[in-house]
Amino acid sequence: MPSFYQLLSYWFVIGFFFGQINHNKINKNEESYFSKKLYHFVSYSQFLEDLILLSVFHDVENGFYIDIGANDPNENSVTKNLYIRGWYGINIEPLPDKYQALVQFRNRDINLNIGAGKIKENGTLYMDGACSILLNNKTQNNNTIQINIDTMFNVCRRYVPKNEIIQFVK
Repeated sequence: MPSFYQLLSYWFVIGFFFGQINHNKINKNEESYFSKKLYHFVSYSQFLEDLILLSVFHDVENGFYIDIGANDPNENSVTKNLYIRGWYGINIEPLPDKYQALVQFRNRDINLNIGAGKIKENGTLYMDGACSILLNNKTQNNNTIQINIDTMFNVCRRYVPKNEIIQFVK
């Protein structure tokens, strides 16, 4: 049974979809409206967040995003639809296997194998199934890895191209 928030997300996206069809004039001589505007109406995120983003940024081509905790480039990805549409950005992912997948599938993006934090330091990342948590103490066990952490200020200063506008940060 979907939760209230899932239903609300579905309602929002469906409302956007039908609103776009009803409020935009479709010129039969141009490329199909559906292939131009809604060519990717597939959701890759958990709760249709990516489709909501497409509705918000429907008129932005080649935008720029920062995805903190990017995780997988395909499954549960909030930015995959934006990437398919021509956007690019910075993916921050501390898990080595997820980072390698980003490098393989997101070659236009800047992929960083780090964590984001308040200060530049080394940290301990605790992994529990699909979740990962930065630990303040230096406790290590089988479910922890050591990672480099940097600030978003440093990441932006170093990797955001000059004169680029960041449209979206997750």
